[in-house]
Amino acid sequence: MAAAGAFPSAADHGPAVNPAPSERPEPVDRWMPGTGSGLSDGWGPVVELVLRWAGPGLEALVLSGSHASGEAVWVEHEGRRVSLSDLDLFAVMRDEAAVTRAARARAATPASELAEVAR
Repeated sequence: MAAAGAFPSAADHGPAVNPAPSERPEPVDRWMPGTGSGLSDGWGPVVELVLRWAGPGLEALVLSGSHASGEAVWVEHEGRRVSLSDLDLFAVMRDEAAVTRAARARAATPASELAEVAR
């Protein structure tokens, strides 16, 4: 058992964090180059798929690595612009139940749909 005053009060932890809104609109078209998030417009279908998998348990999507820093490597291949850099995109989920639901949704996605998104 701890002595009285051994633990800091809640006030010592800094400001409280408000829950994230269920909708996260951006003031501009985020898929247009140079606007919104740092994610290229070419990754739109991937993000849409991840958002569908995550569902309402999603708290945040975090982009890191070369795409986040603007240092990703892109090339033209067979008339298409493709990235040679991997996409470091992390889903922050509300709780374990949300993680389980997202994993089930991902597992239920047909391979043909994944192939289409990868094009």
